[in-house]
Amino acid sequence: MMAAESSKLLKDTSFEEIVAKAKAGDGEAQLYLAKGHSLLIGGVPYNKQESHRWYLAAATNGLVEAELYLGSHYYQEALANRGVAAKDKAARNQIATASLSWNFKAAKQGAFEAWRRLGTAFDEGKVYAKDPVEAYKWYHLAIEKGDNKIFAPTQQRNALSLKLTPGQIELAKRRAQDFWDSLGEEKKPTAPK
Repeated sequence: MMAAESSKLLKDTSFEEIVAKAKAGDGEAQLYLAKGHSLLIGGVPYNKQESHRWYLAAATNGLVEAELYLGSHYYQEALANRGVAAKDKAARNQIATASLSWNFKAAKQGAFEAWRRLGTAFDEGKVYAKDPVEAYKWYHLAIEKGDNKIFAPTQQRNALSLKLTPGQIELAKRRAQDFWDSLGEEKKPTAPK
């Protein structure tokens, strides 16, 4: 939700009405409450658990911003709990799977940031299994098809290309094209003008 949309929601609707809309399944209201509880927006009290609950609800409703938040949240949680993972691999794997799932959902909606994040995650191998071909695929997609050329991961992709065989690079490009082709036209970002 854009700031203008948030302020319109706040201006035109009481807090109680926003809560009622969120409880009724309105994704925009859920995202507003999620942000409000984490960032103290619109007089919403800080509450980490409520924020997470509303981000989860908004993401379940398909709001890309919430999916990106959860993908990042779980990724950071998995990074923070690497020491715990040695004792409880199942818990760490569950967190990593949640991160991958939410980032992939955002990626399927054409979110450049998700493509870049997935490339970095597979490149580094800190949370997901290190997979240079998969990393190249996501970097390539972000560079060639993304709508944010300023933050495109060009250096990362170029560094990977020095480590991969021509066949691996071709495979990664083919996977990127297959993913792109699987997106509906409404999900494909438009190139900047």
